[in-house]
Parts: sequence; structure tokens; C-alpha cells
Amino acid sequence: MAIRWLKRRGCRCDPQWPSLVTEQNGYSMPAIPAEHGSPRTRMNDLRARCAVCAADYPGNFVIAPGTPPPFAWARESES
Repeated sequence: MAIRWLKRRGCRCDPQWPSLVTEQNGYSMPAIPAEHGSPRTRMNDLRARCAVCAADYPGNFVIAPGTPPPFAWARESES
């Protein structure tokens, strides 16, 4: 119940929004605030949240550059 309340109230971390994450296809991906967002985040209707307190991020964001694709078949094998 407390997490739901935090999501409505915003981030209460100090400093606010220390890091953001988003999820797609079961993969957690780092996100960063951005003025306009990106086609990928808008087209897939992704939501960002605070990685510490799980509050929903109210602004636009992009997935951090260099983040592997959110699909197991698209990731390079480690062998």
C-alpha cells in the first residue's frame, strides 16, 4: 500500500529521482530524463519509475544509450 501512495505523490528520495528504470518484456532497463522522450518509449507506452522508491516519473525519458535490447534472442551470447 505504501508504494502505491508514493507513486501518486512523486519521488521522496534525496536528491529526487536519483536514477530511473523502465521495463519492457520482463527486462529492467536504465532510463534518463529527456526533453522530448523517444519514439521507442512513446510507441511502446513505457513508463519510468524511480529505481529507489518506485515512484512513477512524470516527465519524458529515453532508455539509456548502450542498453541491450529487451529480448533474449536479440542479446549477444557470452560464449
